[in-house]
Amino acid sequence: MALWPEGLHHRKEARVWQQYWIAWRRVAAGLEEQAQLAIRDQTDLFLRPDAPRKGARPEALEDLLALASWLERPPAARRAELGSWIVERTWTSEDARLWEALGRLGARVPVYTSAHQALAPRVVEPWLEELLRRRWSEIPSAPLAAVRMARMTGDRARDVSERLRGEVLRRLEASRAKAAWIAAVTGVVEEGENERAEAFGESLPVGFRLQDG
Repeated sequence: MALWPEGLHHRKEARVWQQYWIAWRRVAAGLEEQAQLAIRDQTDLFLRPDAPRKGARPEALEDLLALASWLERPPAARRAELGSWIVERTWTSEDARLWEALGRLGARVPVYTSAHQALAPRVVEPWLEELLRRRWSEIPSAPLAAVRMARMTGDRARDVSERLRGEVLRRLEASRAKAAWIAAVTGVVEEGENERAEAFGESLPVGFRLQDG
């Protein structure tokens, strides 16, 4: 984590910023809570609704948002706050990456942390309600985001309401979603390795496997 405070030395190229955020996203799962909080403390300055529009700002903010949404170890309140900022942005932006990030934050099954790290249903249900009000045909990331937030775990402390799961199921069937996604909302199905890898938003390098932390 000693590298994070160093930042970037070549700050004028958007492509360099993009690769920088992607690199940190790829190693984030191996960072402890305090290290992930250090990243959030700095990146929140540019993600919050009242972020400065002028002055020195990083590039590739959507990749920065992807990094922030991938951090599963900060306290629930911090992750819920980020989710509220994202929802606010969806009111004026149709960028599908916003819902992709929200799906990661609201996932019923964390990718690399324990189940108790999942946000409470009362936090996630309003996000899901908002997504159900949108036209999924215009949001490529909508079905998977909905599945992540509505996935059935059999744990009352994590599962969203039966009504919401039913609405998600109807939308998935109407959009001819993957059978595995429909099954994940209708019953308790253990995540496969491919599903977990999909959460990265990209393929894992050959020979790499995800391990619970």
